[in-house]
Amino acid sequence: MLHGWLILLLTLPPRPSSLRVRAWRRLRALGAVALKSGAYLLPDRGDCYEQFQWLAQEIDRDGGDATLLRVDRVENMQQPEIVRLFQDVRNEDYAALADRYRKLLKGRRPRLGDELARLSRELGRLAEIDFFEASGRREVERVREAVEQRTASARVRPAGAAPPLDLAALKERRWVTRPRPHVDRIASAWLIKRFVDPDAEFAFAPPDQLPADAIPFDMAGVDLGHQGDDCTSRRCCDAPACATGSSRSSPRSSTRPT
Repeated sequence: MLHGWLILLLTLPPRPSSLRVRAWRRLRALGAVALKSGAYLLPDRGDCYEQFQWLAQEIDRDGGDATLLRVDRVENMQQPEIVRLFQDVRNEDYAALADRYRKLLKGRRPRLGDELARLSRELGRLAEIDFFEASGRREVERVREAVEQRTASARVRPAGAAPPLDLAALKERRWVTRPRPHVDRIASAWLIKRFVDPDAEFAFAPPDQLPADAIPFDMAGVDLGHQGDDCTSRRCCDAPACATGSSRSSPRSSTRPT
């Protein structure tokens, strides 16, 4: 799919230096990439155009000079090259965020919940300016899931195995799990629909935005999730609602978290 482009040409006075810093931060927050010194690029979208307009007005008001252009192509650059410019910058951002998640796996973190919420907001912010689906996002999500699974393991009941889940009474409900499900969550949803709640509806939400009326599964700190070495789909199989003759032939997932 071909894209048009927005180019913002900037000339900033040497002083005050705070104007340069403020403009650079705004451009970075918008997801703009530098074509060359003083020339910044965004895809031609309504929201991007409005943001560039606001920034241009601010720079003009503060003594700089800003010109906003709308172009169909950039000479001497093929469209895939421009797309890679955006993806490379986002991949750098995603790599830095993945490192911050990895640090949560080391040592004790007394404010782990607050840190996870902060990183989740940062991931959401990056996703909004990831115009061309940079590949680095998958690694961030993988590391985030590892942190969430570690958190869930830390909350396991202290003695013995986790008690059986009473799922038999849960009918015609909405069930919620994290976005972008992998194999364990897909298997868990199938088991819930097949053996627990035939009229189930499924939703996806981050841990800090769960719908109040939904039953969470395969998320950190919930009853229907990883417990010790048992993955969520294994716990569904062992729950009383699934412990029937028809469910004995249902597949049991690997206990490796996914």
